[in-house]
Amino acid sequence: TLSYMHFHPIIMVTTKLMLLGFITQLSSSTAHAAKWNGIRRRVLRSSTALFSTRGGSEQVKEYSYRRISTTICHRHGDRTSITALKDEDYWRSTLPKPEILKEIARGTLIKRSDKSTKHSANPKGCWGKLTQLGILQMIALGSQLKEELSDTSRPLAPKDIRVISTDFPRTIQSVQAVILGLGLFPDGEDVVIDCRHTHWMIPDPQPRNSEEQLQLEQYLISRPHMVQKEEEMRPLAIRCTNALKEHLGQNAFGIKMGIDVPAGDDQRVLPWAQLAEITCCLDVRDRLPKGITPEDKRAISSHLAWRWFQSLRHPRLANLAMNKFATEIINVMQPHTDSPRLTIYSCHDSSLLGLICAFHLETPARWPEYGSFLQVDLLEREAAVPDGNNSQQNELVVRFSLNGELLRSHWDGEPRDEIPLKMLCNNFNSSCNKGIESPQFEKQ
Repeated sequence: TLSYMHFHPIIMVTTKLMLLGFITQLSSSTAHAAKWNGIRRRVLRSSTALFSTRGGSEQVKEYSYRRISTTICHRHGDRTSITALKDEDYWRSTLPKPEILKEIARGTLIKRSDKSTKHSANPKGCWGKLTQLGILQMIALGSQLKEELSDTSRPLAPKDIRVISTDFPRTIQSVQAVILGLGLFPDGEDVVIDCRHTHWMIPDPQPRNSEEQLQLEQYLISRPHMVQKEEEMRPLAIRCTNALKEHLGQNAFGIKMGIDVPAGDDQRVLPWAQLAEITCCLDVRDRLPKGITPEDKRAISSHLAWRWFQSLRHPRLANLAMNKFATEIINVMQPHTDSPRLTIYSCHDSSLLGLICAFHLETPARWPEYGSFLQVDLLEREAAVPDGNNSQQNELVVRFSLNGELLRSHWDGEPRDEIPLKMLCNNFNSSCNKGIESPQFEKQ
């Protein structure tokens, strides 16, 4: 993960370079920074990579692959906490100058709906905003994608990409930085960023898309094993809340994000989502207060991820919360001649977790931190060594990864490194059609 401590020595230099217009050089330098911090490259390194797979008879088959299209769903870059903290001057100093934001916005055109996005995670003052570090992270991601997706015979152009973002400044600016890292400097042709679909790009819109979803969420978090786990974890929440109190600003309590169990009546305890985002912002800058260790921070993030997966793994909730987003990703992979080579969705950690559940992917080893990206590759697979009966045909398959690490899909309990597109469509449609209404909530 790209951290503040890695980038701090070059932030001021970077600012000057951007203001002087040396954007290409900056993109290159941040790509090297990404390598320093171990961002893994995809196993699929080119459009004609070879893979071996084993069938039930243990016969090894080799395949060649041609990339048809790629979809990237990325979390925004590093931000200030949504929860107001003290030492506001320090946090304002982490934000990029207006001149930098103007530079990264060059060559992009934002499409918005008439309705504004209302959500408790919206920025207020200096809170919930993309930082200088966040811009560097996302330029690095763009440079990484450029290296992987480059085709000397067909370089990426603005017409080859489609960009969709939630209507939050930090996600819009993040994808503008990714576009910068991709090296797309259009001459008279803007890259359009469509920000009209926030309500289906996050699993927790405010208000929810349906009353059924809200009721199902409340039911799922009230199941006995969830309540028991909360009781076990509550001492950690109380201890970390107390350690943070002297660092909290005004109106720090009462922010609702995600699906969270209300605090008890005996004392004010920050919800897990707030504890996670505050400790993450502090830990990146080595500012955790006494009483909270890095191990505590990891325990908070792990528990929050467990809670999200416990709810979003429920097939009906996954359908209610993420059906539209997952359907859009599947639709763009259909063999249409006008499908873009690269589709980028700029969103949030909850979006990535929701998609992982909607596509029945294995649980990742860690929480998707700032700048994390879910990659969906549509590949044409051809047997490098045809079967003796010459019955082997080319087939479209889908491969998922998170931050360059393979995520296997699990449909009917069978893990698959890659899944045929037709099978993915059939399985997904089948899961969506299992019950038009939620089943009666029964005690478990």
